[in-house]
Amino acid sequence: MLDLKNMIKKISILHCLILLALASVWIIYNQHGSINDDGGLYIRQAYFFAKGDYRSAVELYSWPLFGLLISTVHQITNLPLLYAAHTVDVLCFLIAAYFFFKTLLLLSHDKNILLAGFIVIITSIPLMDNYLAMILRDHGMWAGFMSGIYFYFKWRKTPNLPNSLAWQLSFLVGALFRPEVLMFNLLLPFVNAVVPLREQSRMASFFQSLSVLIFLGLGLLIILAIKFNISQVADLGFARLTEFYERPMGLIQTFLMPLPVESTNGFLRSVIRHHPMILKFSFLSAVVVYKWLAAIGLFHLGLTYIALKRRLLSGQHLRLLIILFLMTLLVSIANFYLSFVDTNRYWLMSYWLVYLVASLGLAYWLGLLSDIRGRLGPVLKLASIVVVAAYAFTVLFDSKPHRPKEPEVIAWLKQHQVNLDEVFFNDRRLIIYAERYEMEIIELAEAIEKRYPYIALRVSEDDAVDGALKAYERIHQFDFDGRPYFELYKRID
Repeated sequence: MLDLKNMIKKISILHCLILLALASVWIIYNQHGSINDDGGLYIRQAYFFAKGDYRSAVELYSWPLFGLLISTVHQITNLPLLYAAHTVDVLCFLIAAYFFFKTLLLLSHDKNILLAGFIVIITSIPLMDNYLAMILRDHGMWAGFMSGIYFYFKWRKTPNLPNSLAWQLSFLVGALFRPEVLMFNLLLPFVNAVVPLREQSRMASFFQSLSVLIFLGLGLLIILAIKFNISQVADLGFARLTEFYERPMGLIQTFLMPLPVESTNGFLRSVIRHHPMILKFSFLSAVVVYKWLAAIGLFHLGLTYIALKRRLLSGQHLRLLIILFLMTLLVSIANFYLSFVDTNRYWLMSYWLVYLVASLGLAYWLGLLSDIRGRLGPVLKLASIVVVAAYAFTVLFDSKPHRPKEPEVIAWLKQHQVNLDEVFFNDRRLIIYAERYEMEIIELAEAIEKRYPYIALRVSEDDAVDGALKAYERIHQFDFDGRPYFELYKRID
């Protein structure tokens, strides 16, 4: 059996981060560094930043920090942009994990807490297996969010100005990756007024919590006063802040719109027509609950139940975690209700908070295992090891990792000495693998008019324009799971 006592004595945050870094590199390698569609956009933006073409970079995408970081790592290390993007994401993930461990040490004095926290993260399927290998702004959001959580709890314990500024600035950094994190800067001051610190009055807590936003607001007013040109400020990339107004308005309109559902039953047709809001809200809420529970898994939910059942959190910490948890759900559910996109990564801020509680439950369980005697002890230890190993195996050795076909397309073209500058790619990921970062995203019909010698298409895109390819012959097809995935065409006239 594992010598848990020796392991626990030696483990530190640094050890946990080194192991998570190695796991991250392995997961990215095992999943072949897959590029999601958004990832291709960020890499192209980083390319323009690296060239010094800031206008093109911001025109491509108005939220610039992630692209700037990729560009900076690329220029410092000379790594290809794809690897630089993965490097930025892994570093952001490790920062999030660091503050996760630091928060655990604030919440608990259990000697098993760091080992428990590491096990909880390494067995997190949505965190490690699903999204770590992707190129996402979310990793930077995790870093800002978890550092904000740590400094917020630290400020609640020691309410001085440095700690207050630290949690406010941390959430603002997270908002530079994804603007929804700004909700914590806007809502936590009201929480601090309702749940004030013992050392401060309600008003003092409220205004200290708003100090950074007040300072930034005054700075923006000064800029406007000097420039007298609001459009110049908009060019800085703050356009997405309008989402804080547009999304709630869009959410209301979405619920009030009639359902695009027809029925031959007169009574059902009447219900659908007169009660769209109730039907939409009920259905979408059921999807939210199912998706959230299915993604986090029974293992972590069970550990969370142990922590809550055994009251391993102090009353104040538990109350604040619940409030923060509800804030994360507010942001995530609003996104889902508005866009109907049910990707699990929208829930990950709430999962990070659940993982904090689950770590407390696992630390308690590890303590029980080390103290238990009799015949039941070895059985429970073996069962625990098997469960942890199964989850970790799923994360580290995914039986069917995503294997992108795009590199095969590029490799085939290079093998047949095709000049990639003469190929039209209608797929953003193909453009990245081909390193054609400056290639304009145009419609297929326009590419045919421009007489590209070669065309590389996703088959799904090809179906609608088959007749337009009369001037081309298909020279190769790439299959995936028994069906065509990419097709290559060569101009014949």
